Amino acid sequence: SFNVFGPLECWDLCNHGVKWVIVPHQAVWNDGDPLNPVQTPLGDTVQYGCTNAGRRLVWPAPLTPGQYDVIVDVDADLVYDKGQDFLDGYSGPGNWVGFTVQEEPETKDWTVLVYADGEGGLSGTRSQYATEIATAMDNDTYAGVLFDGDDGAGYPDCKRYICQSGGTVITDQDYGELNMGQALTLYDFLVWGIAKFPADRYMVVLSNHGGSWYNESHPVPNELDYDEAGKAICYDNGDGLNMFELERVFRDVKTLVGRKLNVVWMQGCLMGAVEVASVSKDYFEYMVSHETVRYGSENTNKFPNLIAEINGNPNGGTAAEKAVTVETAPNSSFAASYDLGRYDALETEIRRFVDAALGHADWETFKGEITTILNTVRRVAPPGGAGLDLYMQNGDLIDFFNKIAAADGRAIPESIRNAATAVSSDAGSLVDKTAGNTGGDAGLFGVAIWLPRTAAEFSNYAAEYSGFDFATNTRWLAFLADLYGVFMRLELTWGEVPWDLDSHCYDASGTAEGHVRWNCRECIAGVSLDRDDTSSYGPENIRISFLTPGALDHYAYWVWNWSGTATTEAATVKVFRGSDPQPVKTYSHVFSTTDLRAWHVCDIMTADGSIVDINTTAAAVPFGPSKNAVKP
Repeated sequence: SFNVFGPLECWDLCNHGVKWVIVPHQAVWNDGDPLNPVQTPLGDTVQYGCTNAGRRLVWPAPLTPGQYDVIVDVDADLVYDKGQDFLDGYSGPGNWVGFTVQEEPETKDWTVLVYADGEGGLSGTRSQYATEIATAMDNDTYAGVLFDGDDGAGYPDCKRYICQSGGTVITDQDYGELNMGQALTLYDFLVWGIAKFPADRYMVVLSNHGGSWYNESHPVPNELDYDEAGKAICYDNGDGLNMFELERVFRDVKTLVGRKLNVVWMQGCLMGAVEVASVSKDYFEYMVSHETVRYGSENTNKFPNLIAEINGNPNGGTAAEKAVTVETAPNSSFAASYDLGRYDALETEIRRFVDAALGHADWETFKGEITTILNTVRRVAPPGGAGLDLYMQNGDLIDFFNKIAAADGRAIPESIRNAATAVSSDAGSLVDKTAGNTGGDAGLFGVAIWLPRTAAEFSNYAAEYSGFDFATNTRWLAFLADLYGVFMRLELTWGEVPWDLDSHCYDASGTAEGHVRWNCRECIAGVSLDRDDTSSYGPENIRISFLTPGALDHYAYWVWNWSGTATTEAATVKVFRGSDPQPVKTYSHVFSTTDLRAWHVCDIMTADGSIVDINTTAAAVPFGPSKNAVKP
């Protein structure tokens, strides 16, 4: 229906002959102009009851290339009646194109799409990209550039350029101003480029300041746009593209193409991390990134030299390698290309290492050695880098695992050292080509991982980190939590009767989903239940790696008497902090009645981790099973 009509007018419009016509575009439509449809409409398109149901095609395709307007000819007289007929979505004179039909484009070897965000003092170099690319490209390559610069630097408009061989650059669109830190801006640009420039291979370049995964404000896997500053890459007036936004765009673009794209180049600082690879690996064959700061001098002649290399029609791996090695290659900074087809093997080996370490009988004995090694790992931010202390938490992944593997004279068991060797080997396979760090300290191999230096750093960022699939798939959070001794453990034990008690932990969300129990042992990020003991005694352990704020101000710990059996023997809950062998709290309770089967033991405050004694009983635990429930 059309909102400008009242109910009677709507009924009249919807139940009488209305023609939809496609006509050649006119810059201005005047009252009485004839409507000359390019093809005959397929009759009435009435939607009875003014609904959108039952829509059908009203003109056959294809149309010949050109610009067209879509007009709803209300009285079907094939004359434009100003104020009555609808032109491109409204009733008025019209001064824009309804839609454009282009010639079927030729499929070329490469399409290069450069998202050139000049915000933050980068306008001078990014403004040159379109011309540099056009000057170097041949007739087997397409290229498009979206450039947005700082107003203060004299670049007030965001423009989309089409690059053509021989140095020709066409301004395809002048947007005035766009938010380059919004996912929709990136999505629209990539969809435009892929639809307009079909190719056998695609390279996507994201160019601006980078900052790894920090300040993601997790857990928010469906995060909306307009975020705080400090996101992964491409910043614009307090907004930035974070990892979730990138993955969302990558997923949709891959669906459009029908396969993985070939190369993504994260042309910004500090994006050379396993966490960044984890959100790119399902959508691209190769990734180019920079483990350390990327200096502006690396822009000189970079695109002309790279484009000249792919003119020879190389594969994605060669193109990614050349993005690292061609002049101007990195010098003080450090760059690498990743073969993302090898990523899954690395993730598997990290999980095996974590499982082996945390499951080893001597873990408490040798984890201090690993902490010592961690303090010697090569950090990715250059020494003395102003404002980069945050990113010093990122350490070189291969350097870390190499040092564990080489620690044969220490207490680290051979099985753990072998597991570290496997991680290092697969990480080395992931990193295809490196360049840079000339004259720098040893220990950079191309891929970083989060290695906080202190327990405080871990606690400050653990909740954010929990939102990544990488953290869950590898159990890397559990490893760091245990390594730093900042987790809390709640141990439940009891006697022969009742035969089954269950541990329940609730996060601060106050929802049924935020509930760890026997049949959902890791339903809360950072919380896990080790086992469900159904044959008396226990123990059952709830481990809390970190606390995430929510609607409530606390986590809650309950015990449920699944058996429903009254007893005179007490159940015991001990609360341990870190690796301290002595409990900081001990609670006891006798289930002396079959009516009050739920024991609310304590709450844990999210603000400071303090423990609040509750020690009360109830008929049921929150969101818990019925009294007659049966375990499978």
